[in-house]
Amino acid sequence: MIGEFPGETVATTFWLLPLLWKNRNNMIFNKSRTSPQVLARKAREHAIEHLTANVMSGALNPDLNKPLNWVRWITPNHNSIKIIFDALAKEGGEYTFGCIARNHKREIIKTKLGKKGTTTVSVAEMWAACKDYKLAMQIDSSSVFIEGDSLLIVKCLKREWRAPWNCHALLKDCHSVSGRV
Repeated sequence: MIGEFPGETVATTFWLLPLLWKNRNNMIFNKSRTSPQVLARKAREHAIEHLTANVMSGALNPDLNKPLNWVRWITPNHNSIKIIFDALAKEGGEYTFGCIARNHKREIIKTKLGKKGTTTVSVAEMWAACKDYKLAMQIDSSSVFIEGDSLLIVKCLKREWRAPWNCHALLKDCHSVSGRV
């Protein structure tokens, strides 16, 4: 049901537009399409995650008209490693995740790819973060930085925000791997 969060209808519309455009391109170029119900569900999941992050941070009225800023990857310092994690939804609601570790020369040190069954965006991102932490433990370096694009998950990992209930076990796993129990 739309309307549980302040601004949920606007946020859902905001996320629905790029999904509709992607679906249009898939229909034209790949001869495949996604049902409107699946697109609406995905848009609502993105909207709720966005609004949840803003509610937890105290920004109850997110500015959805604010232009997006492009971000570029910044190399880590000399003799340091940076590991990036991300997750994305595939057709049918299945989520995939990826982690990539690079050094200061931008060389790939290690990677990890996988898939998680049907779940929420937050759980998929937290799952990717856990894989990132485990990947960091395998790397022989005294300086490893972990980076992700989900503000909610990053703030939870830093213990600045409370994790959603369905991410508690994964968050605890991340903290135990890193020695921050």
